[in-house]
Amino acid sequence: MDDLEIWIALGTAVVALLVFALRWYNKAKADGKISLGEIVDALEGAEDLIEDVVEKAEEAKDTKLGKKLEEKAKEVKTAIDEK
Repeated sequence: MDDLEIWIALGTAVVALLVFALRWYNKAKADGKISLGEIVDALEGAEDLIEDVVEKAEEAKDTKLGKKLEEKAKEVKTAIDEK
């Protein structure tokens, strides 16, 4: 898989997780309150989607862009730590 395909796969996995979360939120807020049990159930329901995002993110981390982003993140962290 080339770099572009990896990033497209990551984007697709993130969008799928966001759609799941939005649908869950809309259904959960319908009664006006969200319980801890509902949150736990949602996380269990999203487990496969979360694992897919993590897997794709780890693949993307090894691409050229991923390495550049990781370097930038370290620079930002260093700048924040120095303040």
